Amino acid sequence: MSYRARLSAKPLADLCHRLALSTESGIDIRRCWQREAEHARGANKKAYQRVYEGVAAGDSLSVSLARTGRQFPRLFLEMTHVGEQTGSLPAVLHRLSEHYQRQFEMARDFRRQLAWPVFQLVAAVVIIGVLLAILAALNATKLNGEPIDVLGLGVTGQDAVVRYIQLVVVALLVACGLLYAIRNGVLSLRPLQHLVMRVPVVGQAIEKICLARLSWALHLTLNVEMDLRRLVPLALRSTGSDYYTSRSQQITDAIVAGSPLHQAFAQTGIFPAHFLDALYVAEESGQIVESMSRLSRQYQQEADLAMATLSTVLGFVIWGGIMVMIAVMVIRLFKVLYVDSITDAMNL
Repeated sequence: MSYRARLSAKPLADLCHRLALSTESGIDIRRCWQREAEHARGANKKAYQRVYEGVAAGDSLSVSLARTGRQFPRLFLEMTHVGEQTGSLPAVLHRLSEHYQRQFEMARDFRRQLAWPVFQLVAAVVIIGVLLAILAALNATKLNGEPIDVLGLGVTGQDAVVRYIQLVVVALLVACGLLYAIRNGVLSLRPLQHLVMRVPVVGQAIEKICLARLSWALHLTLNVEMDLRRLVPLALRSTGSDYYTSRSQQITDAIVAGSPLHQAFAQTGIFPAHFLDALYVAEESGQIVESMSRLSRQYQQEADLAMATLSTVLGFVIWGGIMVMIAVMVIRLFKVLYVDSITDAMNL
């Protein structure tokens, strides 16, 4: 089962922003979390209360956060720990706020771009259902008096409408079940992630998104005192793709063996030349933090375009599904109402 935090990007961004402002202003961390616990709702309230109780008892923030289980992402847990150790917690929280806000905006834009194709899909499903209901209400039959089986499932009339509704409900339940399993780490998409990266256009778009996250995570983590053996796996996990996280040990081993960062990444054979070149120049110039910041902004622009590409591709897939549904229904109606009627008339 994979690790997946319960707290989503937008609440995390807002939480980090509030905590950053409070700690930057000198407000005691116990007071910060007491206020968060008082104003929280639902499952977050219980988690925030546990954090408050931990820091109030004298435990560190990172330890208190870890006790909430999977409520917070690993990146958040690791970076707050580093921020506490280095005395740069407000700055770390500011960067985390920007990071999660950016993730939220990308996901929001993706959903917006898919809204119209999904609406069309729903409309097509409803129209087919209405058509079946009309045929059932009219008691439509062939020339020989047989009821019309539009679905081709051996059911007609009201039974066809009921069967169609059952199929739609089952499809929705399966889709919701798969989504729930994926979101909660019950169903792993690791094999699919490796496969998708090899798909033209789609793989390139996902690569841009992952590299934008990786560059930002490197900028975030390299700006604080952290062992590279911890830093690299943490940065790779920020991509959210097993295609990259599965190389963590290989890169870490190369670093332990004395390889510079760009060579360690290059040995995996999965990172593009422009990313490795930027990493090489950053190391050679001694300005790796600043370089990763610029690179993350560059990749973020490309990631925005990549997200638009993904939504367009997925939109075409949905439209393709709609066209197939409509084509099947048209062919079925043509066969039942025209071809079969002619055949029946010839047999009379």
